[in-house]
Amino acid sequence: MEDTEQAQLVSVFSRWSNLAKSAPFPSFNGEVSLELIEATKAITLTRKPNRISFKKLILKQKQLWNYLSVDHTHSDLHAQCERLRERGITDSGYRAFEQTVQATWKPFWQKPPTETQFEQLLESSQQYNKSESMLKMLKQYLRRWEISQKKLQRPSASPNLSLNQAA
Repeated sequence: MEDTEQAQLVSVFSRWSNLAKSAPFPSFNGEVSLELIEATKAITLTRKPNRISFKKLILKQKQLWNYLSVDHTHSDLHAQCERLRERGITDSGYRAFEQTVQATWKPFWQKPPTETQFEQLLESSQQYNKSESMLKMLKQYLRRWEISQKKLQRPSASPNLSLNQAA
């Protein structure tokens, strides 16, 4: 993602965050502008994260473990890449994963991580995948706004309904 696209994403995300902060669901702290809604729709429609192919995952994992001097087998790579594919890993998600592994990995660790360790690395890495997290939140903010609009359009209960008729 280019710097200008990233800046726009952060700007739109910040505006939604301020509107939603501490507001009861599905309300907002102020009026949501049409311009914000349009900008959000444009971002969520055009910036869809690309999933990495299995073949590319194998290559990337092999490069990562070779770089870290970790002994690995084809079955190790296959199992790890299958897990990454199941999680729907994208380019930015993999970059976050790769950075987390490189920062965490000790030089004397020569064996690949166990399934549990691999899952922990994958899980912890996604906190650094800010772009995808913001995109997901923007979709949720749009959905929240749509719900709030439907709630405003719902007819209120009849004032003639007696409370004693409830039982």
